[in-house]
Amino acid sequence: VYQEKGLLDKERYKNEMFEYRRSAEQNGEGIKNEIVEYRSSAEQNGESIASLSIH
Repeated sequence: VYQEKGLLDKERYKNEMFEYRRSAEQNGEGIKNEIVEYRSSAEQNGESIASLSIH
């Protein structure tokens, strides 16, 4: 049951990201740049969390 819910959440997240991206493209480059910024900072946060869990 948990795995199914996880898959559903992942699908919903994918759809939301797709919708968000599509509207971002309509709104122009500024928001696209914001997404890139957000993504790179999220990756940095992910890396720091990963390195925390290693130790």
